[in-house]
Amino acid sequence: MKYTSYHSVDITSNIETLTPALGEPLFQDLNAVDDKVQIEYEIKLPNGKEVYLYSWKEYRRLNKSSYIDFHIGARSRQESLEARDYINSLITKSRNPKQ
Repeated sequence: MKYTSYHSVDITSNIETLTPALGEPLFQDLNAVDDKVQIEYEIKLPNGKEVYLYSWKEYRRLNKSSYIDFHIGARSRQESLEARDYINSLITKSRNPKQ
């Protein structure tokens, strides 16, 4: 995660929902129960900036249907909020491709 931090903005979802919307994760080790991060996505916003969506301190074995409170790593709170809206729009589009 390059020069980003967490600004108290989250998305609760699972891998089954996120991967069709965001593509394959940048990093994934669902069995790494002692690691702080088990899955991470890199997302390019429409303005070209990159943000990161990552699990944080789940400390449990995950599977693709596990609901996770994903943190958004960004450069500011405003960018985190924009990222959350953008990610939610990608999820909606992946569920309803005709819209």
